[in-house]
Amino acid sequence: MWIQFSVWRTGPNAEPPSPWWLETWSILIEGKSGVLGYCEIKPMPHIKVGISIKEGELIATVVPVLKKNKGNGTTMLHFEHYESGIKHHVTWLLDMIKPEELKDSRLLLECIMAIK
Repeated sequence: MWIQFSVWRTGPNAEPPSPWWLETWSILIEGKSGVLGYCEIKPMPHIKVGISIKEGELIATVVPVLKKNKGNGTTMLHFEHYESGIKHHVTWLLDMIKPEELKDSRLLLECIMAIK
């Protein structure tokens, strides 16, 4: 597995800015299941674009994303699953058709839970 991308940001310094969010990052990791996106995180200092990682290696910590708690907490792990070869995050806007390269991550998560 290797780190494909680790520069995407959210929050006040993002493009476009999100003034209600704190700054967070995301990384895309390509492996045997395709490309997995881990978002609303802070990567560990050793995580750099192009490095190889091992299964089970600590890659990031989940950090607060929302500035204000509206009753559901301020942190979340945003998980995305893409076809192999994808090198960028996609946005699936409300009431729009799902982007073709974005896979249903539920199937992968159910397989993982069945193994455990």
